[in-house]
Amino acid sequence: MSLRTLTRRPRHLALLGVLSALTCLVRLLSLRHAQGLGERIGALVGKVIVALHAPITQVVERRISSLDPALQLTASGLIEASWRDLGRRAFEWLKAEDALKLVALSPSAQAWRDILTGEERPERVICLSAHLGHWELMASELARQGVVFTSAAASERSGPVGRWVTARRARMGVQTIRPQRALRSLSSFVRQGGVRAFLIDLPSRGADSRLAPFLGAPAPLLTLPSRLIHRARACGETRVLWIYSLRERDGRYWVYVEDLSAEPDPVLTAHCRLEELVRRAPEQWLWVTDRWRGSPGAQSLR
Repeated sequence: MSLRTLTRRPRHLALLGVLSALTCLVRLLSLRHAQGLGERIGALVGKVIVALHAPITQVVERRISSLDPALQLTASGLIEASWRDLGRRAFEWLKAEDALKLVALSPSAQAWRDILTGEERPERVICLSAHLGHWELMASELARQGVVFTSAAASERSGPVGRWVTARRARMGVQTIRPQRALRSLSSFVRQGGVRAFLIDLPSRGADSRLAPFLGAPAPLLTLPSRLIHRARACGETRVLWIYSLRERDGRYWVYVEDLSAEPDPVLTAHCRLEELVRRAPEQWLWVTDRWRGSPGAQSLR
């Protein structure tokens, strides 16, 4: 048995202790001070990552040329900005009760909220989203306003930290299931209707993905939401929405919704929309995983 395996539980318990202590600290701070502390910690982590030249720095270096030159970002600057922003969002998540006031619905989001909470709601609704802005605060606020959906997201790690994150999400009204379980729930969704959401920028491997251009290079794209859309459409009315949040200059996370129901390939359209938004606000997209790591079994998208 490896040393990593032997020390796994103590490491998880130590991390849980740190998270619990941070949560208690954040409760004592105002939202503004919590955001500032999160930004400082995130910036420090970013500097360490740049200094160690961690693998993520190589990913950003390969893609920085695809961004808007007007942003005037270097690879190291983008990494630090991304981690500073991630630290801010993490501390907002820890102080979600206060941070929810930062979420604002655009007119398009308000219109769809009214539709999805009304008596004549479409039988089946599939929402496509991504790790952009603050998707968890967005989901929590929509749930608070009556738009409850189940999101296919990355599975939580086992152990005390995973259970803590899952419990905290549940208190926020954020319901997540693993993509594998989402696959098994296809038939029930098509049969019973409801609302499903997918984060289209999840890491994807093997035959369950196809390759689509993203910031100048092919990136794996999950096929599961496309399969669900195809099957749902064959059974009746199905609305497909691209929904995302973006922090604008006023400091609020504005929620936007676009109806992609008429698109022949809504997932690819949402993928293109995400690319446009990442070019506009790259620091608000989660760069932690290698989005471009291909898979031998993936099909190229023509």
